Amino acid sequence: MTQEGNGFPEISLLLSLSDEFDITVNELLSAERLEEAEYKQKAEENMVNFIKEKEVILRVRIVAKRAGVRRFYQRNKRGGTKSYNV
Repeated sequence: MTQEGNGFPEISLLLSLSDEFDITVNELLSAERLEEAEYKQKAEENMVNFIKEKEVILRVRIVAKRAGVRRFYQRNKRGGTKSYNV
């Protein structure tokens, strides 16, 4: 989770950030130092959360794209034009 609480940082930044703070990527995503015993469980939790977030973003993009296509079609239908380019 980022400082503002609105999701994970860009993947490309995770290694650089973790190196800068001398922590693992897993500790960075967990926002806490991890003992060896809890490391695997936190890694799994972080991966599940990351996948869920990416799925939500993908679904939002699909819905937005479909809504945009419908609006475009409806607008052109009312205007009488036969162009359906997206």
